[in-house]
Amino acid sequence: MGMLLCARLLAGDPVWKAKFTSTVNWQKMTPSGMLIVSANDGLYGVDNSNGQVKWKVDFLTDLKEENYDPIENSPYVAIVKRGMFPEHVIIDAATGRVICKTKDMEFARVQKRFEIPRLGGILFYGFNKMNKGQMVLVNAASVNVLWRQEKLFDSNSEIITAAPYPVADDAFVISTTIMIYKLNGNTGEVMWKQE
Repeated sequence: MGMLLCARLLAGDPVWKAKFTSTVNWQKMTPSGMLIVSANDGLYGVDNSNGQVKWKVDFLTDLKEENYDPIENSPYVAIVKRGMFPEHVIIDAATGRVICKTKDMEFARVQKRFEIPRLGGILFYGFNKMNKGQMVLVNAASVNVLWRQEKLFDSNSEIITAAPYPVADDAFVISTTIMIYKLNGNTGEVMWKQE
């Protein structure tokens, strides 16, 4: 079943039309003017000025509107599949490029996601398949995992309580239910910690 989206002027005549081969479930507009369209056969980026499909991500199918989570002050969008084992897929909304998938980073579930623009990255905290806590920093521009920290917390009961606070271009502070840590932003190594 095909679906047709139209952009109309106030007068009522269509400015453009875009046809999809699958049912359209929802649509969102990014601050940069890209129309994000979720259909049964994938996630699309449509140029809002002319209706031209710019990109498609095939594996992001049958999404609910609640899965869409724009990342403020960036061209990135998180698609978060919620439930018992949350999974995050970060895409560049301008190009459709997949920045990262937490499943590929060996996360069984993600507890927290933080954007740290000063470090140029996205920080994930959660648990792997062995139920061990891990923290991973991804560079959004290069699409590389910068580092993985698996020995930060002594116990799985230690929980991050606030967003990381960058204190330099290569360091940030993070607080948990037990400690405050200063981490090297380039390596993930603990520079100091304090109860």
